[in-house]
Amino acid sequence: MPYCQYCGAENPDDAVFCVKCNRSLTEKTGQLAPDTVLEGRYIIIKVLGRGGMGAVYKALDQRLNNKPVAIKEMSTKAVGAENLQAAIAAFKKEASMLIGLEHPALPRITDFFGSGEDRWYLVMDYIEGETLKAIVEKRGPIPEAEVLNWARQLCEILDYLHSQNPPVIFRDLKPANIMLTPKGDIKLIDFGIARHFRPGLTSDTTLYGSVGFAPPEQYGEHQTDVRSDIYALGATLHYLLTGIDPKKNPFTFDPPGKIVSVSPRFESAIMKALELKPENRPASAKEMLALISGFPYGQDGLVHLANFIVHQMIIKNKLYTVTYTPFPGFLEVGNERVQAFCYCGNWGAVRKRQSYISSL
Repeated sequence: MPYCQYCGAENPDDAVFCVKCNRSLTEKTGQLAPDTVLEGRYIIIKVLGRGGMGAVYKALDQRLNNKPVAIKEMSTKAVGAENLQAAIAAFKKEASMLIGLEHPALPRITDFFGSGEDRWYLVMDYIEGETLKAIVEKRGPIPEAEVLNWARQLCEILDYLHSQNPPVIFRDLKPANIMLTPKGDIKLIDFGIARHFRPGLTSDTTLYGSVGFAPPEQYGEHQTDVRSDIYALGATLHYLLTGIDPKKNPFTFDPPGKIVSVSPRFESAIMKALELKPENRPASAKEMLALISGFPYGQDGLVHLANFIVHQMIIKNKLYTVTYTPFPGFLEVGNERVQAFCYCGNWGAVRKRQSYISSL
């Protein structure tokens, strides 16, 4: 359902005029023709998708040998004149922050710019694949083993975002914003930065998110935090397992075990994530991962395992035994415990992520 860029109301997909304010819905993003050139650099190929908050194009970057990129287009028309400069400043600040993120599951943000009086653009990696929403629409409910694999990857991604200073809250986690690549890797594809150009912007608590997947605090007076993403993760996992779109009955979820075959452990973790009160949800992505994996979660905030994978490596000309878990937890170098730099989306496939030891 498209949002009106003036009043923010939701409208039927075939609406020409807003059902609330009667303004035109046709003067919107996603109208750039193929071969349009932006910034003298990006050649538009086609529209990848349109939504109430903007459009996304596939384009070629002429400066990088026609490398494919994705460009998100946003309009400022819905922002009142009194809020416009604040909205643009907030957009620039967040875009600059996103450029600094480095994670294999996140598209790199490489550029952002304004064009004309009311258009802003965000340039990022183009990712091949299929959204989890499209997969469910094609296949129906997904077996637990596949969902569990995706859940572990999502927990690792959220842990990385939430570990930033200050924490990066995704705010719009849902199946349509999660891509599965041909190699089976999970990628997040939309940070929701366009919320800065929603009508009536006054604070972080301004209505933003997708009905059914967004937690109650994103509709009220409370500030969002990492537990808001945990709720959205729970709603996403519930949808993947059951195929039931939560938009039809927001904030109401039957235990998935009543609908499909699912282990009690996984069901319990999902229902805990879906608690209406943030304080009753898992406090972090690490804790959520521990719950779905069935491992004890200590008061020190670490996941503890009995069986470790052990390697040896040279660090600053000294031989160390390095012990690490096959998912986000901790890394031991000698007797020193530091933040883990490894994670595993599929058990046994350990990938290097980030090291807190500069010489690694």
